[in-house]
Amino acid sequence: MWLGPGNTRVTVGIRMPEPDPASGQGDWRCGFAISGLGRPVRKHAYGVDAVQALQLAMVRIRLALEPYRDRLTWSGCTLETAFPMQVPYEWGADLSRRIEDSIEREVADLAGQIEARLAPAGRLRRRTPGPSGRRVTAAIQAAPRRTRRRPGAGVPPVRAVRA
Repeated sequence: MWLGPGNTRVTVGIRMPEPDPASGQGDWRCGFAISGLGRPVRKHAYGVDAVQALQLAMVRIRLALEPYRDRLTWSGCTLETAFPMQVPYEWGADLSRRIEDSIEREVADLAGQIEARLAPAGRLRRRTPGPSGRRVTAAIQAAPRRTRRRPGAGVPPVRAVRA
């Protein structure tokens, strides 16, 4: 990752999850480090198993990078590309499902917009059936090269949908 106009290199390291030696419950931890933002960050995220510890480490990394989001780039893209926001689950399955449904509607809408723009020009080579996420991928793969470098380029902003 790179920070700001001076292109300072920001490095994020994630350790392999391991059993938490301080836990008597069999919990796990996942260490991570961030350098290049001034003071180095070295922390752990904890979970009931290795997968949850890793997922929570990714969440904590995103939170640590959030204040720099407008100045961070990763392979020409934004913070969301490197560390996407996770759907919160701690407030219950019903809220998580509503958020996931809202995301799915937005992705389907975006896929339709991309397909509508590419089809008349004959640039939509294939249409992948299945969840709308695959439709977006197929549409972007069929898009001209300049669109592939900047996802969503040339596509109008997606409307916010209230759940």
